[in-house]
Amino acid sequence: MPWSLRALLDRFRPDPVAILAQRGYHLVDGSYGAPPSLIYLMHENRRAGFIELSWSSLDTISNFGIMIYPAYRNRGLGTLLLQALIALARNRGVATIHGLVRRQDLAAQPHLLRWYRENGFATIEAQSIVTAAWLLFEFRRGAKT
Repeated sequence: MPWSLRALLDRFRPDPVAILAQRGYHLVDGSYGAPPSLIYLMHENRRAGFIELSWSSLDTISNFGIMIYPAYRNRGLGTLLLQALIALARNRGVATIHGLVRRQDLAAQPHLLRWYRENGFATIEAQSIVTAAWLLFEFRRGAKT
């Protein structure tokens, strides 16, 4: 049976963890349970950043945050961490990843919407109240990226 375009792209997608390793970085599970809730990005025994995860079920990441420490920014590490999160989700059979972007984050980093979309996320809800505004993003396994 011939491969679908999606299957072919997934087969040859670069491994973000391998790319990080080539650059001298590695990931460490900082949580004390399964599934992981905190993953550190390490470089020369120092923390360069982290991913924080909230799970609503074993197949849904309900929210996540990515932080790259200032000394390590503008090196593509945030993108590689996001791609590593997606790879982790695929390997664990996660069907959905939800993310949240607050108004102040968008004001400080207007490229965030484009960045999430380029990495396979789609806006599913926008809310605005007096104290905050946010966009809820979703990544679904098997969806077009």
